[in-house]
Amino acid sequence: MKMSFEIWPNMPWGRLDNCGPAWNSWGDKPLDWCIRRIASYGYDGFDVVYPKLEEIRPENHDEEVAKIKKAMEETGLVFSSIGCHTTFVSYRWFDRERGIARFKKAIDWAQELNCDDVTTLVGDGYYDPPLYNLITREDAWEQVISATKEVRLPLTMKVQSRLMKHTMSF
Repeated sequence: MKMSFEIWPNMPWGRLDNCGPAWNSWGDKPLDWCIRRIASYGYDGFDVVYPKLEEIRPENHDEEVAKIKKAMEETGLVFSSIGCHTTFVSYRWFDRERGIARFKKAIDWAQELNCDDVTTLVGDGYYDPPLYNLITREDAWEQVISATKEVRLPLTMKVQSRLMKHTMSF
């Protein structure tokens, strides 16, 4: 693959930041429309920020997946990656469990749409909020390792996560 274009939803974090809503020019367009437009610009693939997939209502899932697959087939674009920036590291167990469950759903989407890469910021930003005031780096690293094992990536997918000075590969 030569070049991939990333598709963002509007308000990807689900909240208003201090500067107002995050607005993306294609945020209100369906994915099949985005794929066709990206192909017309000469790209070879596309990436999706996970909330764009979460916008698809469960009752429309099968229909939307069919449209996405058809657009991929017609354009020859490769689904390069899903950016599922979720919480693997937290001092609050329920945030961490919700983050792991969300990442598992992103893996399901990736398998369904023939995408081999799902990425995350393991702590929703270890320094934002400053988790280092609440848990140690060693505890954070243990949470990363156990969460990565828990998501049970399919054998066709790879994950590499970097946190501070450590690197792990599965």
